[in-house]
Amino acid sequence: MDTNEIKARLAIVQEEINEVVEQRRELAMNFVNDLGVEDNLGINLDELSKWAREVKKFNTKLKELANERKELREAKRGTVTCECGCHQ
Repeated sequence: MDTNEIKARLAIVQEEINEVVEQRRELAMNFVNDLGVEDNLGINLDELSKWAREVKKFNTKLKELANERKELREAKRGTVTCECGCHQ
């Protein structure tokens, strides 16, 4: 990969990270809203389990994207050379 390809992929990965973070935030907000504010409402364990699986899915995707971003940044650093050519 050349530097431009790495930069393009980094932009895509960052956008995907932003989307997953937003989805995870919305999931959390929806869960809190579903619990309600009345005293007699409680946590439905089936719903809690479903929510936890969704959060785990988002966290796994974020980890994968973060790892790819790290690898791309390392690859990008490897393509940068100084003008005098002393740092390869």
